[in-house]
Amino acid sequence: MGLASTERLGYEAELHLDSDRHYYLRFQWSDIEHLILGAQRATGRWDFVPSSVEIAGINTINGHRTKLHYHCQTRSLLELSVTIQRQADIVTAQSDETVESVKSRLLDHSEILMGISEAIGPLDMICSFARLSASRNYVKPTLGSFLVHTALRHPVLSVRDAMFVPNTVYSGDRNFRFHVITGSNMSGKSTYIRAIALAQIMAQMGCWVPAEAATVPVCDGIFTRLSTEDKPERNMGAFSVEMSEMNVILRYAPMVNGRACQRTNSPSLVFRQATKKSLIIIDELGRGTSPQEGQALALAMCEKMIEMRCRVFFATHFVTVGE
Repeated sequence: MGLASTERLGYEAELHLDSDRHYYLRFQWSDIEHLILGAQRATGRWDFVPSSVEIAGINTINGHRTKLHYHCQTRSLLELSVTIQRQADIVTAQSDETVESVKSRLLDHSEILMGISEAIGPLDMICSFARLSASRNYVKPTLGSFLVHTALRHPVLSVRDAMFVPNTVYSGDRNFRFHVITGSNMSGKSTYIRAIALAQIMAQMGCWVPAEAATVPVCDGIFTRLSTEDKPERNMGAFSVEMSEMNVILRYAPMVNGRACQRTNSPSLVFRQATKKSLIIIDELGRGTSPQEGQALALAMCEKMIEMRCRVFFATHFVTVGE
């Protein structure tokens, strides 16, 4: 392709291939600037870079300048690019035919393949649980009416931080079901309550938990109110988001034939989102309004959850909530 002849002039062309499978040569602009000036002088036009320039006895075409380089092609490179593109089109067409043929044959065994997939999914999950539990020193939880964790670790943060401090958790069956966690910023309140929720989910999934000993009850649901962010796409500020999430936990939703309705005269049709078998995790409440209003709302909602006898872990800066 004439690359050897370019080296004789003291400069070297670089061969490149772009995304469209087109080969081209790239020269340093400073190396061939005098050739471009000569071509401009011959044509008498100084306002453009000619697309066809003779470089080292080779006629180049499709030339254009970038900031520091001059890109061009030769006829042999253009023919090579066309050949490569043609062969690529043939390979693509043949590949499509092969894929369609394989798909049509697989469809004849779709039921068998779906059955294999359904069997491999749980097996893969169980193997992942076993490997995780063995490699991270997890413990097998026991089912009971109490929630007890000895040296509970966060399953993610304890791996990333070698200095992670485990915590002991106790929540009784009839008493000590409402827990208020207070402390300064960055003291680990959020990590503590999130570790409890994750351990509960892992236990009910059938996985061991990151603790030295663990006893968990069977929960009918885990309700959380964690973030302090707003939702501008729904025209909701931080306070509105907080109240909306707490409404899901506390509200009574009348149900008729499995669907919520606005009014009903039958108390037996009333369904509460959270029950005494539910686990509720709240990370800050009332932060989206003034301290006085936020504290009043937090106290009122705490009283409601105590009446509902839910198992609650409530992290807050309102220290009077726990008094």
